[in-house]
Amino acid sequence: MRSSSPTTPTGLCEIRARDYQDLESAAMASGVNLYAIDALDTTASSVSASNSLLAGLEHVAGVTGNALIQPLGKSGSGVERMIRENAVSYRVTFEPDADECNGSSHRVELQVKRNGA
Repeated sequence: MRSSSPTTPTGLCEIRARDYQDLESAAMASGVNLYAIDALDTTASSVSASNSLLAGLEHVAGVTGNALIQPLGKSGSGVERMIRENAVSYRVTFEPDADECNGSSHRVELQVKRNGA
């Protein structure tokens, strides 16, 4: 990230498109759920700073594949969703039998009974 420039609101740093691409790559490689949570004080005196911060959070949410969670002033559904999605997680690995390691492609199929999994 670079420091403030004359075109960014006071006290904010400029985030490059490459920074978002790096975040997306890291999030995908890590196998974790990463959520952007909007806990900004919308009564702040600097409207342009608030809009810039909100736009940045929305971008973070987008590149990580999640919706922006807004816990303040809402019914809490975003936080409830985050808890529900992370209550249980599974990691599946597959180890082929020795006779299947023949250099050919093989079909693997996985089925789960839980909706949304």
